Amino acid sequence: TEAVVVDTVKAQLNVSKRALKMTLKIRNHTEKPIEIGEFTTANARFINPNKAGQGQHLDSPLVAPEGLTLDDTTPIQPGEERQITLIAQDVLWESQNLIGLVNDADSRFGGLLFFYDSDGKRYISSVAGAVIPTFS
Repeated sequence: TEAVVVDTVKAQLNVSKRALKMTLKIRNHTEKPIEIGEFTTANARFINPNKAGQGQHLDSPLVAPEGLTLDDTTPIQPGEERQITLIAQDVLWESQNLIGLVNDADSRFGGLLFFYDSDGKRYISSVAGAVIPTFS
């Protein structure tokens, strides 16, 4: 069993706001509480500013140091399953030509979520799914 299992419930890419909104079901199979620190896709990194100290190379032009927001920032406890909505928002979507995925008939996204426990140990889980483009 993976340490942290992530399933995509739904995902929307808001083109005008340059934001990917993901609703995810997360299961913590570790022995410690974990928190989401980062979402990475196509070399673009969206950082949870509450956990920014965990990441490396935050001064890169491919990093949005405050680009990741969560609707629930409390740690996910061992054995807990929780649904969380994340928003990865920054001009990186446009500057790195990632907005183009909305032109595909069957748009999909993929990336990695980085979780950290209270000791700073990192857990990486893949996340992917269909994405619905919106323009509001």
